[in-house]
Amino acid sequence: MKILFIAGTLGKGGAEKQLFYLCKILKSNNYDVKVACLTLGEYFENEIRKLNVEVVYIGKSSNKIQRLYEVFKLARKFKPKLIYGFHFYTGFYAGFVGRITNTLSFGSIRNDGYSEKRENGLFSWLHFIFPAKIITNSVHGLENVKKIFYTKDLDILPNIIDLDFYNFKKKESQDVIQLLFIGSLKKVKQPHLFIELVNQLHSKGIVVEGSIIGKGVLEQQLKIQANNLPIQFMGNIDDVRPYLES
Repeated sequence: MKILFIAGTLGKGGAEKQLFYLCKILKSNNYDVKVACLTLGEYFENEIRKLNVEVVYIGKSSNKIQRLYEVFKLARKFKPKLIYGFHFYTGFYAGFVGRITNTLSFGSIRNDGYSEKRENGLFSWLHFIFPAKIITNSVHGLENVKKIFYTKDLDILPNIIDLDFYNFKKKESQDVIQLLFIGSLKKVKQPHLFIELVNQLHSKGIVVEGSIIGKGVLEQQLKIQANNLPIQFMGNIDDVRPYLES
């Protein structure tokens, strides 16, 4: 079976890592997989290529119609059984090309539904309407979609956890509560709530240590919010396992 994924980006993000895992699993089960991406030269592009999966750059033009045509040409040549827009804002490309080529198409909700609609404005309806099915990665996202859009075929594909890679031993109890935030420091990830949690525990006299791994536009604002709190800003870290194990 042939599957064409459409990715908005292949940078170091959670959705992109999930796409990598899916490609790995599908390839190991003899699926023919191809990835079309709107960006070029990012981290997971190389990792996906190592799986012997072709990654095709379709983002040379910023014009949505031109990008749509690139997806159409790729689908007509590859002839997939499924076109899967893996980021919400690729749903229009997957769904529209799926319709005109009579190919099953999926779109995605990777966050909570509200943020997707807010960030994409009127185009959010196109990304939601055109795919035959919308796949969420959480029950929370699925329930929100029912409220803010309209009823259509929805399903959940939970995030994959690589238990071989994250093979941790049981921790011994500690006197200090250690909390960890991992993610990009932008509004949709709500890192301010993590700082507020540390603040509430600290104000009650509970011994707590917080660490934030990630970079983003809110970093300076968050550092001001975290002033005088036991929180470390760690920046970007390639391998977070030592911090998860501690």
